[in-house]
Amino acid sequence: TTGYIATHVITSGDMTAGEVMNRARVTATPPVGANITDDSDPSDLTENDYTIVPIISEPAITLVKRFVALEDTNSSGTINPGDTLRYDIDVRNSGNVPLTQVTVNEQPGVTLIGGPLIALLDAGDTDTTTFSATRVLTAGDISSGSYSNSAEATGIAPDMSVVRDDSDETTFDNDAAANTDDPTIVSLLNAAVAVVKTVDHIEDVNSNGVDDAGDIIHYTFAVTNIGNSPLTTVELTDSNATVPPVAAISLAVGQTDATHFTGTHVITVSDLVAGAVSNTARVTGDSSFGPVEDFSHPVSNFADGPTVTPLTPAPAIALVKQVSSTVDSNANGLTDTGDLINYRFTIYNIGNTQLLNATVTDLMPGVTLAGNPAAPIDPGSQAVVTGTYTVTDTDADAGTVSNTARVDATGGVFDLSDNDTPSSTASDPTVTTIVSPPVVLTKTVAKSEIVRGERVSYTITAASLRAGPYDITDIMPPGFDFVPGSATVNGAAATPVESANVLSFASIPPVAGRIVVKLQLTASATIGTGSYINRAQVLFSANGNLLGTAQVPVLVKEEHVFDCGEITGRVFDDLNSNGYADEGEPGLPGVRVVTVKGMLITTDKKGRFHVPCADVPNAMIGSNFLMKLDTRTLPADYKLTTENPRDVRLTRGKVTKLNFGASKDRNIDLELRRDAFAGTGVDLKDEWLTGVDRLVTLLAQGRGELNITYRCQQFAPIANDRVLVVKDLVAQRWQAAGHETPLKINTRVECTP
Repeated sequence: TTGYIATHVITSGDMTAGEVMNRARVTATPPVGANITDDSDPSDLTENDYTIVPIISEPAITLVKRFVALEDTNSSGTINPGDTLRYDIDVRNSGNVPLTQVTVNEQPGVTLIGGPLIALLDAGDTDTTTFSATRVLTAGDISSGSYSNSAEATGIAPDMSVVRDDSDETTFDNDAAANTDDPTIVSLLNAAVAVVKTVDHIEDVNSNGVDDAGDIIHYTFAVTNIGNSPLTTVELTDSNATVPPVAAISLAVGQTDATHFTGTHVITVSDLVAGAVSNTARVTGDSSFGPVEDFSHPVSNFADGPTVTPLTPAPAIALVKQVSSTVDSNANGLTDTGDLINYRFTIYNIGNTQLLNATVTDLMPGVTLAGNPAAPIDPGSQAVVTGTYTVTDTDADAGTVSNTARVDATGGVFDLSDNDTPSSTASDPTVTTIVSPPVVLTKTVAKSEIVRGERVSYTITAASLRAGPYDITDIMPPGFDFVPGSATVNGAAATPVESANVLSFASIPPVAGRIVVKLQLTASATIGTGSYINRAQVLFSANGNLLGTAQVPVLVKEEHVFDCGEITGRVFDDLNSNGYADEGEPGLPGVRVVTVKGMLITTDKKGRFHVPCADVPNAMIGSNFLMKLDTRTLPADYKLTTENPRDVRLTRGKVTKLNFGASKDRNIDLELRRDAFAGTGVDLKDEWLTGVDRLVTLLAQGRGELNITYRCQQFAPIANDRVLVVKDLVAQRWQAAGHETPLKINTRVECTP
């Protein structure tokens, strides 16, 4: 007897049949004859029956329901009614026989997606794609803090029995297993806060209408409790803004506070260079579920990102051009031809954007620049470009170097230079005074004294000239006329341009550094006598710069017969003191008279004097003439009876008489004593009162002064009173006698101790 062992792998068909039916065949070859065979039998060697092995059928199904997502349907960032829970559903044939018509059933309120069934699910297979589910949350779900849910899977076994399983959350445990089925639980607990940061306004601190450094951005913060739990100790910080310290606040569910927190940011140069201010705030708080925080949003509670404040670009540039130094190349102490002018060009960024490629261009040829273009210039900053210029002859003649520069930067901004500050409203040229060796201008006249109608020859010489050309002008005095054809320039005939009293010789090139102009003028026959000044000027033709002046006078002399006014006069002895030279009144010799011009004249033995051509009076109306008598030269005791000085009217070509009168003084002395007065009073005794009228008569005859002297042994105040009474009495009687000229009365008191 020989034995064999055979194996058979159970198939799904075997499982469906519930048994494995099988028989074997054996074949042998005898020594003689054909092969012999036999089919197996499970128990009897004489029979040929199948060996049947029954298979135990164990149908089973398991279900796993997994929470995979919470859809924020309203994009609120928190859990709200209407949000959707999404589940994945996995079905596994955990038995040993195939299952048909596999389906999943959900609880009310849960929407099953897919199916409706799996037609065949072989033993051991898992389906992860046919079924899924969703749940739209309700307020009750959220208030409970979680949502718990189970599903049921069913299938039909080959024996038509139905297998079932309630879902597990993670593990494929069927209902027959020792592990209980676990519902799928989704926690709906939600504590959350959100903050929206917005720009309220930008404060223009310097009121220039431009966003620039130092201006202040004002922020507002809207803080909202977007969770389902009250919040406490809500605080806000901002790393790039100043938030005033305020107390923490509490927020109920859904509450928004938009006023409690504020912030400011001072715009910096870096902000201007960046073109915007970008920053984020952070809000924190506490809840029953723990701490919460949020970083600010620019628009809504759920639009992530920083709050970006664009700064309106206002590029602006200014240029100041100044002379930093001059170099006296020829060491002559002047700023003249060949010397160097060093310029400093300061570029100011007066806008609110960074300036790129700021390039200086000097509008005057010949300036050599260094440092162009400047490095990027931040707002409020500046850069420096330097330049050098060599003074030319033309500059020296012009007297100044005046020029303007221009700066251009990327973006089309530019400025013309100022000479002082970048805030100047106008573009001013930078002017450097050139002090060169002076041009020497002289003017000479061939004859310095002339008469009317005579010609005068002038020579104008300009020396120490440079390249030129130059203008020479001759300013004729009033009453002088140019003689046509009389002018030459450097020996060549020339015709000046005549305008009013100015003769102009334009654009004359110098010869060996000199220009010589000669011309003739005629003195009009109608001009007056006196000094007439002829002036000349030399100017640089390019700009009219005055380089030198010269003048020379010409005296137009009088012609005595026609022009002069003469004076004849006499100093006479005015015997009757009437102020007039009467017949028979003699002259006073040796008396000196003087004119206002200082001419001293002494009278002859008959008192006469003569002033030839005393003055040249006005041709139309004549002129006044003054003379004065020196009273110190009168004979002793003589005084003038006429006015002094005397004023007379002169007429051209006429003789005018001018006399002085003087008379000898005849003074009367009156001596008073106390016995001439009544008692101790101040009134004269009667016998002396009658003598007062006789005294007045004598004074009228003598035409002199009255000297009153009071003599006494011992001084008493009454002495002065008595003198004054007598003085007043005489003065009254003098006036009563009809004398218009006041009487001069001198008084004196003499008392011996």
